[in-house]
Amino acid sequence: MSSFTASQNFQQANEQDQLTLVEQTHRLSVIRGPSHPPLTNLTFGELTRRQSQKHAERVAVISQHQNDVITYSQLHKRSDDLAKGMLAMGIKRQDRVAVLLGNRSEYVYIGAVITLLNYAYSHTEILSALSTTSKSHHLDWDSLEKTLSDTDILNLQFTSGSTGAPKAAALTHHGMMNCARYIGMNMDIRREDKVVIPVPLFHAFGFIIGLCTNLVQGAATVLPSEYFDAALTLRAVEKYHCTGLYGVTTMFIDQLSHPDFSRTQRSSLRFGLMAGSAMPEELLMRVTTRFPIPNIYTNWGMTELSSIATMTSASDPISKKQKTAGKLLPNLTAKIVAPNTGTVLPWGTRGEIVVSGFSVMHSYFEDVDRTVSTIRHHAEDSELDISDNARPRRWMHTGDEGYIDEDGYLVVTGRIKDLIIRGGENIAPLEIEARLFEHPAIKQACVFGIPNERYGEVVAAFLELEDGMTRPSNEEIREWVRGTLSRFKVPVRTWWLGDVKSGCPLEWPKTANGKVRKKDIREIGEKLAQEGAIREEPRLRERL
Repeated sequence: MSSFTASQNFQQANEQDQLTLVEQTHRLSVIRGPSHPPLTNLTFGELTRRQSQKHAERVAVISQHQNDVITYSQLHKRSDDLAKGMLAMGIKRQDRVAVLLGNRSEYVYIGAVITLLNYAYSHTEILSALSTTSKSHHLDWDSLEKTLSDTDILNLQFTSGSTGAPKAAALTHHGMMNCARYIGMNMDIRREDKVVIPVPLFHAFGFIIGLCTNLVQGAATVLPSEYFDAALTLRAVEKYHCTGLYGVTTMFIDQLSHPDFSRTQRSSLRFGLMAGSAMPEELLMRVTTRFPIPNIYTNWGMTELSSIATMTSASDPISKKQKTAGKLLPNLTAKIVAPNTGTVLPWGTRGEIVVSGFSVMHSYFEDVDRTVSTIRHHAEDSELDISDNARPRRWMHTGDEGYIDEDGYLVVTGRIKDLIIRGGENIAPLEIEARLFEHPAIKQACVFGIPNERYGEVVAAFLELEDGMTRPSNEEIREWVRGTLSRFKVPVRTWWLGDVKSGCPLEWPKTANGKVRKKDIREIGEKLAQEGAIREEPRLRERL
């Protein structure tokens, strides 16, 4: 079957299954992904062996900064050699191997249970991550291969570093493999594709959505630099005639504004993927028209779900790509429930997104309390006829708020904990950020709540000025937001990145994978508020 036909069948199955479920659930907020293609049962060791046999001399990885090119046959041999070397050193089955590394070709050789460490971790955080050890019986290489199962834990992936203490999500071969497979099919990634991955490989985006998906599809992964560099990413696109480009929103923003952008040859790009944070509609239009990248796939997921759970398709109308996170991947089920419960809400109602299926993590590693509070069984499932082979479903409570639109697409409205509650009104920062991003003078925006005696919280925003533009006044910004949104969603106070006199940071505080640390920004805003930086507020009370 050709790649095009497979992708076409994938979409047809998706549309049919979604329509059927709408009828079955009587407009309750329950959706299923397609039942086809069926799940596969492979370990990543078996995958690399198969790919080395099918595509021996095809390029698997290009590391631009290392001047290193690795074929699929070399990848398989070096992975086996590394595994045998680890065994000889006394590393055994169920031991964990920590990797503290920038984006280098060595990542693709690792075949043991791996703990991917954020290279921005402090000394204390590294010691905490390394504190998980295990003892097991000695096995030789042949015996070890025979005992491996796709249900085994492959990866301890740390998550939520931008909102709280990192948690070790234990991901299996099965979850990661099938996620990568379905992502690649949905995006119609082909063997001849070369995909630039500038996001860190210690993160699920880089490792699963990027590297693993390309390995499953037989495509080439291009690593432009050890750490993100906009100029080197653009150079890799031109030098290797790359067909795909991935990144978080800040990476695309940095490339679009880089001096090298206009003089870089980018016509080879066919598709791209933006993940890690919400994509403003205006940014989507800039990427599709200015790069240009014809097919940008919007999506939603989380590390605990082995990466992406919903995606748009190339054939989706632009309105769905702008406003939704797409539809569920095959063999997943999702519900919109009242937060922290199993009570399903009516279709179109906002609530907590919960997901069940193959991609749900095994556990938070050796953390029973946190696991059982996050992965739950719902007694209500018996009334909805969505049992899973007579076993209770494991529902991942994501903490994200969203709803299902009239066509079965998921719309994500933000983190429940990030909602601004102003006088009893729940305000989603994402819609205000999207409006601010449309302003020609604003390069990037971060919206959050700050304490207020009268309302509990009011809206505040940090803004970054677009290069070469004159900074608008606070009142001009407020009028801009009022143009499309309710008055109570207008920022009471705005600060500008780099405004040292006001106590603002020179640069955005970011996680190592490029996402803005909203928690840090909120703390800065609260501090400025306490110091009297919102003196205008009493004067504004009567108007807002």
